[in-house]
Amino acid sequence: RDTRRLLHDRARDVARVWQLAAGH
Repeated sequence: RDTRRLLHDRARDVARVWQLAAGH
C-alpha cells in the first residue's frame, strides 16, 4: 500500500473542503 498516495488523496479532499468552507 502506498501511504503517500493516501495522504495526497486525503490532502486533496481536505483542500476541497477547506476551499468550500472559505468560500461560504
